[in-house]
Amino acid sequence: MAHRLIKNCKPDLLFLDIEMPNVSGFDVLKRFENREFEVVFVTAYDEYAIEAFKQNAIGYILKPVDAEDFIKTVTTALIRIKEKQLANTDALLEKANGIEQPTKDFAVPYHGDYKVLSQNDVIYCKADGSYCVVKTATQKFVVSKNLKHIMEALPDWNFIKVNRSYVINPLHIEKFSKKNGGEIHMSDDTLVSVSKKIKDEVFSFLSDRFNIF
Repeated sequence: MAHRLIKNCKPDLLFLDIEMPNVSGFDVLKRFENREFEVVFVTAYDEYAIEAFKQNAIGYILKPVDAEDFIKTVTTALIRIKEKQLANTDALLEKANGIEQPTKDFAVPYHGDYKVLSQNDVIYCKADGSYCVVKTATQKFVVSKNLKHIMEALPDWNFIKVNRSYVINPLHIEKFSKKNGGEIHMSDDTLVSVSKKIKDEVFSFLSDRFNIF
């Protein structure tokens, strides 16, 4: 019944329990080989967290539900859904115009291998001496390249340098302010200060990027 209901409703975001009568949430997901919806597990049990993320769940919320955790998880999910919708729209437009869409993925060193990341998933890149920290919603990756090298690898229409240490992804900006010399709040609650030298340039970019009323 759950499978049929999901198939008929075609949700963008699904909240799914794990231990349910006659079936588990994992069993339900296994029936969707190429699912297009995002999944948040809501359960009273913490021992299923690893398996949940193996199933590419975007969130794992424990009962009783904490309001702050719920809001953060839903916000992350909505960002991911919006990114997918925009990517699909861009792909259709470029296909219609006969333009091959450039890749928006890149690989970073990870435990002796390389981890492939979607550029849309990256919240920011932060300089750390001769290294660089690449931050996503769920992980941090330390890359043995400096920030300048990372900037050259990232398309300038997606990322912007706001000070000597930070290059941020506008898709993950929660809010920004000109107070205290300029501040930008990212989706992971990181507060990034804007350099005085490029403050006008940064806020000009943000004004063009977002519809300011």
